[in-house]
Amino acid sequence: MIKSLAAASALVLAVAMGPVHADDGVWNQIEGQWDQFKGSVVEMWGDMTDDEIDQLNGNRQQLVGVLQEKYGIAQEEAEEQVDKWAESLGLDS
Repeated sequence: MIKSLAAASALVLAVAMGPVHADDGVWNQIEGQWDQFKGSVVEMWGDMTDDEIDQLNGNRQQLVGVLQEKYGIAQEEAEEQVDKWAESLGLDS
């Protein structure tokens, strides 16, 4: 009973906190060094234009939104792709 209650509490907490994504410290680094990561964005999402990439300025939510529009994918899928890309950069959080 206690284990079930603990598991249920953890699930409620996870749902309440929203989607899990790459650490904010990582995104601070991405935003601060955006010019260095633009090439990696082009490699991952080749249909994005240079102007679209420039306008993002490393903003995670804007990148998710552009991917949703450009590729016609759901927000959750776009977030997963963005997080996998961010993790692949090997930055410390």
